Amino acid sequence: MRISLKWAFLLLLVPLVPAGLSALTETEIRLAHPNAQDAPVTVRRAQPSLVSDMVQAFGQIAPQAPITVTAPPKTAVLTEIAVQPGDLVAQGLVLARLDPTDALREKQRADRGLAAIEAEARLLQTQLAALDREVVQKRQALDRLAQLAKSGATSDVRRQDAVYALDRAKLDYAAARNKLERATADIAMQKLDIEWAQRMLDATVIRAPMAGRVVAVHPTRGSQPQPGEALFRIAKDDQMEAVLQVAPWVLPQLEAGHAVKLWLSEHDSIFTQLTRVDRGQIDAGALGTVAVNLPAGTSAVSGAPVRAEIITGQREAIMVPYSAIVPLPEGPAIMRVLDQRAVASPVELRLHGDGAAAEVVQGLPEGAPYIAIAGALVRDGDTVAQAIDAGMWWHTGQVQATADQPGQFAGLQVEP
Repeated sequence: MRISLKWAFLLLLVPLVPAGLSALTETEIRLAHPNAQDAPVTVRRAQPSLVSDMVQAFGQIAPQAPITVTAPPKTAVLTEIAVQPGDLVAQGLVLARLDPTDALREKQRADRGLAAIEAEARLLQTQLAALDREVVQKRQALDRLAQLAKSGATSDVRRQDAVYALDRAKLDYAAARNKLERATADIAMQKLDIEWAQRMLDATVIRAPMAGRVVAVHPTRGSQPQPGEALFRIAKDDQMEAVLQVAPWVLPQLEAGHAVKLWLSEHDSIFTQLTRVDRGQIDAGALGTVAVNLPAGTSAVSGAPVRAEIITGQREAIMVPYSAIVPLPEGPAIMRVLDQRAVASPVELRLHGDGAAAEVVQGLPEGAPYIAIAGALVRDGDTVAQAIDAGMWWHTGQVQATADQPGQFAGLQVEP
């Protein structure tokens, strides 16, 4: 936009050129206007300087590796949001709270269930111990009857009854043991239920999974997020980048490591390097994408717009200030100083994004003197001389007859 405005300014100056001036060249020197008055101008020599070739890019701030914090499996009303976008958070810091009523009720129910099962298991352990003693007693009784049977002191019927009693005691013991094993399994399952209920209760307090910067807060207080719904986005370790859009035909010029001047705001800029160039397939009409990592500690909000100048190389070129450019009907020109005369010389320019100077591609040889400031006040053919007492250049508007008179251009030094 800046370049366009400068050209618009130059074009607006075209109607101000006095009527009757034809297209001029270096060999066409006109007589000065008789009514012209002396006016100060600055004359310089065209000297090459180091110029950076730059690519303009625009984009926005984004996290390098964002982590999304989602809602827990159990739905609940969001009662508190403790952070906002841009906040730095430590690992484990509370981000939000959900209503814990239902989760707490489930935890208490699971605790009561475990207590009941453990009480039943203790009772079964007591019964099992009693049945174990009974089995021992029945076995001892059967052994005594077997000894008595050898002397004929007992009958087979009594011994058979003792066998049946022992078998029944064993069956009762086995049944009680099975019940205790089931109770033990139920205790393990109930503990898992308690662990799950505790996790759901803990999940009502939503914490940061790692240190970083909050870049997005999606829910609102009083809402009821669904399981898995995105709640927060966090840039891990506050690692942010500027994702920039460039014209696709300049992508081949760009490489990771190119210097970048990045404007985070109108008055805040940093110098960094290009870190990523996406060279994948680009759809028709789409822009290319590059990225710049922001240095640690840079204050930037995700989504904030940025612009950048990517320096692709440096070279020497002749640069002139915009004040040296005058409009001609066929294009821009520069007032060169030839033989003590101002000569409007058409030039080919390349504008740069810094807004301070333009590059002369063709039309101004190295070392040639030209009017750098107040060139618009000089007419083609005006005499250009230097004031005796100042070192300031003046144009007289008069044709000088000799080269020896004070104030003439001949023999005086031009401003470097």
